Amino acid sequence: MRIKLTHLIIVSLISLSFVSFTTLSTAYAGNNTFLGDNAGKYNTSGYYNSFMGYRSGYSNNTGRKNSYFGANSGRYNTTGYNNTFMGYASGYRNDKGDYNTFNGAYSGFYNTSGNRNTFMGHGSGFYNTKGWSNTFMGYDSGKNNTEGACNVFIGNGAGYRHTKGYSNVYLGYQAGATNLEGSHNVFIGTTAGPPLGTVTQLSNRLYIANTHWKTLIYGNFASNRVGINTTSPSRNFSVNGDAGGTTSWFNDSDARLKKNVVTIEDALDKVEKLRGVQFEWKDTANHQEGRQIGFIAQEAQKIIPEVVSEKGEHFSMQYAPITALLVEAVKELKAENEAVRKDNIALKAEKDAEIAALKIENEQLKETLTAMAGRQKSIEDMLLALSAQPKEKLVTLNQAGLDEEQKIVQ
Repeated sequence: MRIKLTHLIIVSLISLSFVSFTTLSTAYAGNNTFLGDNAGKYNTSGYYNSFMGYRSGYSNNTGRKNSYFGANSGRYNTTGYNNTFMGYASGYRNDKGDYNTFNGAYSGFYNTSGNRNTFMGHGSGFYNTKGWSNTFMGYDSGKNNTEGACNVFIGNGAGYRHTKGYSNVYLGYQAGATNLEGSHNVFIGTTAGPPLGTVTQLSNRLYIANTHWKTLIYGNFASNRVGINTTSPSRNFSVNGDAGGTTSWFNDSDARLKKNVVTIEDALDKVEKLRGVQFEWKDTANHQEGRQIGFIAQEAQKIIPEVVSEKGEHFSMQYAPITALLVEAVKELKAENEAVRKDNIALKAEKDAEIAALKIENEQLKETLTAMAGRQKSIEDMLLALSAQPKEKLVTLNQAGLDEEQKIVQ
């Protein structure tokens, strides 16, 4: 009996202790639940509130529909409503902020009038005062944000130094931790962003990396440029290193998209003036090592300026369009070769005709020479026969021979 009485006394004391820590609201400010020493102490007309913990909701006046769990959570809230603070001193300074969710010790500690924020993690959004519609998740994420809005920081220390920028997305441990007031950034990966130890104010940037000293993909939304293995792309798309794939790179080439179309003139002459060179890059950190082949942009610019660009600090070239120049150069060379071939055929025909005529003339000369040789033989025979005759006859015969020779000549 004594044991039961003792238990009853203990239960009664415990009940009284809870009641002593609970502040009952007025008739107007009804349906509140305050549990803890001085919880909701100054509440007057606030309603539908639940405060649990030492001095949780301590200064609440007309604030309504708030849920504070943890010592000093929402301590200075007066008129803010629809807030949920969980953790020691979470939303500690919140005064007029509405629709906030702070989960973690010191989360949203200095928030005064910021609204529609979600802070999860110890110290997340610690210095936020007026910032709104932010989502910070992770230890000290968005810790120094004061007025920045519409930011999403996920990861321990993500957006740690951020103060006033808006519409940023930082995902990863200490992602964007060094950027101070930038806006419209997307940083993805562990310590993604400018190197730790620096303070920057970048906007409209993209960083995808797994360490702050090596960025895989960088982009600038303002200039519409993106780079791989470089944070200073000189073109809309730049690659620092090798690039390739299993298919060819396609470029728009539809005739309906082009105007002022003309065939390249003097292509062969231009090709002859170009100088192909072998070389090595000086900066092997940003260029391929070893011997390369190509052109010198400054030299090529004097011949084919259409493929040379002076954008950025250095000259650059498009190599692919040179194919069109080579095609027309080959056509010109073929045309020249065809003309030479035709000239050679005509010249050969002319020479063949001359040779044929010479052959006929030679045959005729041979026949004449043969006839003359026969006649000469006949004369020699006659002279031989006459050498044995009397002298008078010889003279007569010699005259006859001369007459005959004269006939042959005629």
